[in-house]
Amino acid sequence: MHHASLLLMHQGNLVYMSATTPFLTWS
Repeated sequence: MHHASLLLMHQGNLVYMSATTPFLTWS
């Protein structure tokens, strides 16, 4: 259960990074 939430957090972090990277490169 704890491992699953940690995995979910990691996945969310990857999505966040891939979502913000375009904005960083645009500016």
